Amino acid sequence: MGNKGSKMKSSEVKKFSASTHFSTNEVKLIYMHFKQLANNDDKIDKTAFLQTIGKESLFMERLFAMFDANHNGQLDFEEFINGLSILSTKASFEEKRDVSFGVYDFSGKKLISKEDLHRMLASSIKENDIVMSEEQVSNLVGSTFDEADIDKDGFINFSEYSQLADKHPSMLNQITLNVSGLIASRTKSVMNMNLDNDEED
Repeated sequence: MGNKGSKMKSSEVKKFSASTHFSTNEVKLIYMHFKQLANNDDKIDKTAFLQTIGKESLFMERLFAMFDANHNGQLDFEEFINGLSILSTKASFEEKRDVSFGVYDFSGKKLISKEDLHRMLASSIKENDIVMSEEQVSNLVGSTFDEADIDKDGFINFSEYSQLADKHPSMLNQITLNVSGLIASRTKSVMNMNLDNDEED
């Protein structure tokens, strides 16, 4: 793994605190956790990301792909903390809506197809041990499109998705996690380290 003993410069701590929804102490704690998981290139892969989140699912795999800004299959610290910031309880409705749309947009064409929605719903239903028949899943997809596909072109575009999210804000619940609590629970073994001292200026 990466250089676990390295410290983040105070200027960088402040920068990341200003650009995310985390306090300076939270930034340092997240950085500590990141260094515990990072490889020799100072990056983490999808497996390490899912370990942080504590749940393996297609939805979370899609989130990883969304946070991987340069599409190299790994997250550097900036990508990691920016992603966690969107998942945090402090992130705005708009931030979560935008990422959620991207999760369902498998093709990257800014459109959600019935196949996209069916794939995600079927996976979520299976992962959460919900009993639904294939017909019920298809009916759910159909009723969602009946409501959301306003222009009836067979796709849900971003504007239509935004209107749907406005009506049903609970659909964004999967984009909200107690990030600080998750990180704290996964860094207990290194909590004896002093987060406030020995910063490099």
